[in-house]
Amino acid sequence: MGVKSIENFQVKDIKRISFWGRLVGCITIIYGVIVALQGLFTSIIGVLPGILAIFIGRFIYYSGAQAKALLQAKGKNLYAVDMLLNYMGLAFMLIGIIMGIFVISSGLLLLIVWLYY
Repeated sequence: MGVKSIENFQVKDIKRISFWGRLVGCITIIYGVIVALQGLFTSIIGVLPGILAIFIGRFIYYSGAQAKALLQAKGKNLYAVDMLLNYMGLAFMLIGIIMGIFVISSGLLLLIVWLYY
Protein backbone atom coordinates (compact mmCIF):
# COMPACT_ATOMS: atom_id res chain seq x y z
CA MET A 1 0.00 0.00 0.00
CA GLY A 2 2.92 2.41 0.65
CA VAL A 3 4.84 4.32 -1.95
CA LYS A 4 7.77 2.30 -3.31
CA SER A 5 9.58 4.96 -5.35
CA ILE A 6 9.44 8.56 -6.44
CA GLU A 7 8.63 8.98 -10.09
CA ASN A 8 7.22 12.50 -10.29
CA PHE A 9 9.99 14.82 -9.23
CA GLN A 10 11.92 17.43 -11.14
CA VAL A 11 15.49 16.28 -11.64
CA LYS A 12 16.70 19.84 -12.24
CA ASP A 13 15.30 20.94 -8.86
CA ILE A 14 16.94 18.04 -7.05
CA LYS A 15 20.23 18.81 -8.85
CA ARG A 16 19.92 22.43 -7.74
CA ILE A 17 19.34 21.38 -4.13
CA SER A 18 22.25 18.96 -4.38
CA PHE A 19 24.74 21.54 -5.66
CA TRP A 20 23.63 24.63 -3.77
CA GLY A 21 22.86 22.78 -0.56
CA ARG A 22 26.36 21.39 -0.33
CA LEU A 23 28.02 24.67 -1.40
CA VAL A 24 26.01 26.92 0.91
CA GLY A 25 26.40 24.40 3.72
CA CYS A 26 30.21 24.45 3.40
CA ILE A 27 30.31 28.24 3.23
CA THR A 28 28.04 28.54 6.27
CA ILE A 29 30.18 26.10 8.26
CA ILE A 30 33.35 28.04 7.38
CA TYR A 31 31.61 31.28 8.34
CA GLY A 32 30.52 29.72 11.64
CA VAL A 33 34.07 28.64 12.46
CA ILE A 34 35.37 32.16 11.76
CA VAL A 35 32.63 33.77 13.87
CA ALA A 36 33.20 31.29 16.69
CA LEU A 37 36.92 32.01 16.71
CA GLN A 38 36.28 35.76 16.73
CA GLY A 39 33.72 35.37 19.51
CA LEU A 40 36.14 33.31 21.54
CA PHE A 41 38.36 36.38 21.95
CA THR A 42 35.53 38.52 23.32
CA SER A 43 33.62 36.17 25.63
CA ILE A 44 32.32 32.65 25.93
CA ILE A 45 28.85 33.82 24.86
CA GLY A 46 30.44 35.30 21.72
CA VAL A 47 31.03 31.76 20.46
CA LEU A 48 27.29 31.00 20.35
CA PRO A 49 26.50 32.64 16.96
CA GLY A 50 29.35 30.68 15.37
CA ILE A 51 28.14 27.41 16.83
CA LEU A 52 24.60 28.07 15.61
CA ALA A 53 25.94 28.87 12.12
CA ILE A 54 27.90 25.61 12.12
CA PHE A 55 24.75 23.63 12.98
CA ILE A 56 22.72 25.42 10.30
CA GLY A 57 25.51 24.78 7.79
CA ARG A 58 25.57 21.10 8.70
CA PHE A 59 21.85 20.73 8.15
CA ILE A 60 22.01 22.57 4.81
CA TYR A 61 25.01 20.51 3.68
CA TYR A 62 23.33 17.25 4.66
CA SER A 63 20.23 18.31 2.70
CA GLY A 64 22.40 18.70 -0.40
CA ALA A 65 24.14 15.38 0.25
CA GLN A 66 20.80 13.58 0.55
CA ALA A 67 19.61 15.21 -2.68
CA LYS A 68 22.75 13.87 -4.38
CA ALA A 69 22.03 10.41 -2.97
CA LEU A 70 18.49 10.66 -4.32
CA LEU A 71 19.81 11.54 -7.78
CA GLN A 72 22.30 8.68 -7.73
CA ALA A 73 19.52 6.26 -6.78
CA LYS A 74 17.34 7.65 -9.61
CA GLY A 75 14.53 8.45 -7.19
CA LYS A 76 14.30 4.94 -5.72
CA ASN A 77 15.82 5.82 -2.32
CA LEU A 78 12.94 6.95 -0.13
CA TYR A 79 15.24 7.16 2.87
CA ALA A 80 17.17 9.93 1.08
CA VAL A 81 13.93 11.84 0.50
CA ASP A 82 12.97 11.47 4.14
CA MET A 83 16.38 12.62 5.34
CA LEU A 84 16.46 15.49 2.82
CA LEU A 85 13.19 16.82 4.16
CA ASN A 86 14.27 16.16 7.76
CA TYR A 87 17.50 18.16 7.41
CA MET A 88 15.77 20.98 5.55
CA GLY A 89 13.11 21.10 8.26
CA LEU A 90 15.75 21.23 11.00
CA ALA A 91 17.60 24.05 9.23
CA PHE A 92 14.39 26.05 8.78
CA MET A 93 13.39 25.44 12.40
CA LEU A 94 16.76 26.62 13.73
CA ILE A 95 16.73 29.69 11.47
CA GLY A 96 13.17 30.46 12.60
CA ILE A 97 14.07 30.19 16.27
CA ILE A 98 17.08 32.46 15.79
CA MET A 99 15.01 35.01 13.86
CA GLY A 100 12.31 34.92 16.55
CA ILE A 101 14.89 35.55 19.26
CA PHE A 102 16.37 38.38 17.20
CA VAL A 103 13.00 40.06 16.61
CA ILE A 104 11.95 39.78 20.27
CA SER A 105 15.31 41.00 21.60
CA SER A 106 15.36 43.88 19.11
CA GLY A 107 11.84 44.85 20.12
CA LEU A 108 12.74 44.74 23.80
CA LEU A 109 15.85 46.82 23.18
CA LEU A 110 13.85 49.44 21.27
CA LEU A 111 11.24 49.49 24.04
CA ILE A 112 13.90 49.98 26.73
CA VAL A 113 15.58 52.75 24.75
CA TRP A 114 12.22 54.45 24.11
CA LEU A 115 11.16 54.23 27.78
CA TYR A 116 14.39 55.33 29.45
CA TYR A 117 15.92 57.87 27.06
